[in-house]
Amino acid sequence: MGMATESRMIERAREKLTQLLERQEITNDALNRMKEKTREVLANNQIDRTEVPGKGLALFDSNQNSAPVSQKVKNLMEQLLNAQRH
Repeated sequence: MGMATESRMIERAREKLTQLLERQEITNDALNRMKEKTREVLANNQIDRTEVPGKGLALFDSNQNSAPVSQKVKNLMEQLLNAQRH
């Protein structure tokens, strides 16, 4: 059983991401600004949230509890990195 063909939407998204990486529009500074903006929005809307009793939920834990990266994602990242080098 082979992999399914990518849809045109996925293909366009991949092209856009590749172009963004090539133009270096996604920088650490931009990511940090977006992270801070997201925290501000969450803090501003805290009153509307419902507390989950008995759960230790935390946002932005610096990937301390991140899910393992799938083999497919590893392969795609390797392809993007290889394409950038050439």
